[in-house]
Amino acid sequence: METEKDIKKYEVGFLGRAEGVKDEIIKLLESYKAEIVDNGSISMIKLAYPIKKEKSAFFGYFHFNIYPNIIKKIEDNLKLNQQILRFIMIASPVSGRPFIESRMPRNRMSSSEIPAIKRVEVKKPKVQVALSNEALEKKLEEILK
Repeated sequence: METEKDIKKYEVGFLGRAEGVKDEIIKLLESYKAEIVDNGSISMIKLAYPIKKEKSAFFGYFHFNIYPNIIKKIEDNLKLNQQILRFIMIASPVSGRPFIESRMPRNRMSSSEIPAIKRVEVKKPKVQVALSNEALEKKLEEILK
């Protein structure tokens, strides 16, 4: 028997062919009795590479609460939808906390903390002049003596 404690927070991010994809995903989530917490905005983006022959797509996301055993059914329905180019389903790592707080902060250095760069001088190797045959033979004779 499922209780309120069993409900988990999820986020779905998606790329769609048309702006209407957002409404289709809302209907799908509501059909499985998901509680939509955050209805993210949808915007047109240019893709870095073509996905299913599309060069641009509509990007959007939703935060919602639902029982974990229903997620697989929602993912299967999203896979079958031809209007959805890509999607990702993420479970909130910490229950009871908002999604934004659960993400790790970036470690940034201020300009005063950046270490100074030392200038290193590169020494060029000395170029040796090629010896003539006579000079080479003389050197050999000296070595062999």
